[in-house]
Amino acid sequence: MPLMDWNDGLSIHVDFVDDDHKYLLHLLNSLGDAVRENHGNEALGKILQELLYYTGYHFSREEEFMSEINYPHLFTHQQIHNKFAREVRTVFEEHKAGKPVLTTSVLDMMKGWLINHIALEDKRISLFLNPPAIKTFDELNDPQV
Repeated sequence: MPLMDWNDGLSIHVDFVDDDHKYLLHLLNSLGDAVRENHGNEALGKILQELLYYTGYHFSREEEFMSEINYPHLFTHQQIHNKFAREVRTVFEEHKAGKPVLTTSVLDMMKGWLINHIALEDKRISLFLNPPAIKTFDELNDPQV
């Protein structure tokens, strides 16, 4: 049973970003399955290492894209990315050191962060690219507009 499934409500309508998000969800689901099925530390470590690598890869791509489109909240977005990347690195390093860090609460934290980040922070990129139409008072009252 996956921790979470992709749905179109998570799409920010930028194909490569959506594809990256789908892969991050896949990795998190793989990690959840491995924990639930009591896979060995080596298998868990490999998934964590891929999650760590891909998180950095995705954040770099997304931040480069935000820079290209002159996204006004890039700096804040980078800080949010950096904080999460540090948390994933900490989990990876502690697991590598033999500490039992892969608990349900850690998985829930990662899941919650990813869903909230996509649904709130990354959706702002989509809104920046495609701002909702704002009508004037006259346009709202004129049925022909």
